[in-house]
Amino acid sequence: MLMLLFACSGKTAGDNKKKYFNLFTIKSSYLRTPFYNAGISLAYIINKNTEYIAMNSSYGLSENEKIQSLVDGSASVAFISGPEAYMAYSGHPDYWDDSQNIRALFGFIPTVYNCVAYRSAGIKTLEDLSGKQIVLDSVQTVTGNLLAYLLELNGITGSNTQIYRMRETIGENLFKRQDVDVMWYPMGREHAFFRDINVKKDTGDVFYLIPCLEKNKLKEFLSVYPVFYTDSFSHGSISCEKSLMAYSCLACSGDMDDELAYRITKLWFENIDYIGQFFDSYHEDDARMYACNVPLPFHAGAERYLRESGLLK
Repeated sequence: MLMLLFACSGKTAGDNKKKYFNLFTIKSSYLRTPFYNAGISLAYIINKNTEYIAMNSSYGLSENEKIQSLVDGSASVAFISGPEAYMAYSGHPDYWDDSQNIRALFGFIPTVYNCVAYRSAGIKTLEDLSGKQIVLDSVQTVTGNLLAYLLELNGITGSNTQIYRMRETIGENLFKRQDVDVMWYPMGREHAFFRDINVKKDTGDVFYLIPCLEKNKLKEFLSVYPVFYTDSFSHGSISCEKSLMAYSCLACSGDMDDELAYRITKLWFENIDYIGQFFDSYHEDDARMYACNVPLPFHAGAERYLRESGLLK
């Protein structure tokens, strides 16, 4: 292996200073998630079309840890959920000392914030969660805090309800064993994780609960988390007219070279047919629809490509 690395990194006469070994690190997410699939497909097209050796890093980092890796230069790009990206860029004092120097290359499929519950627990509405056993995202994460805030807006707090803050993988196991009545983690539009947890789908006991908010409560929520919106959502046999969603994006450091930002963005949109093989339904229309819905300002290089291609007006 060492000999191979030396051979790749060495210069030869007449190579015009081409880089034979230049690592490009992508931070995605857990296996079976949309961010993971996006990461491996992006790594492939970078390896195939550039001088970079791209590596998809998919172990369980929090979103804020991924953002930190962009800032400190240990990652080239990262697929990031909207609320975390927005809080970092705005320098929200609960999570960051000041504004973080990150930018968007392009928007990706939105993240959906519907929770999953057992009907046998007598749950029909969000208010019915009061007094139940709920598991949601870990302590001191943007996602966990915003989900707890959504519950609080509906009168559900730790004083009247048992709320566990745990990693997604632990929460999944608790839910499968029915140690909790409800699990609430963000999911992508084709999140395999939520197909897998349908342990009682033959009896219809597992179902999605939409976090409906009154107009004033929704306004209050959006004043804190403005990257959210409501839209229709379909997943298997379940169809919802209004689900709570947030933008997501491929992010990079604001210091990324303009030409590299342009090149990565161009590569993504020139290879949608290949990327779509990793998703149930991600195609040209989706790519164009979500390209400019981002929680961050665009990197100048990415913006140039998006304007040239007509994706950004």
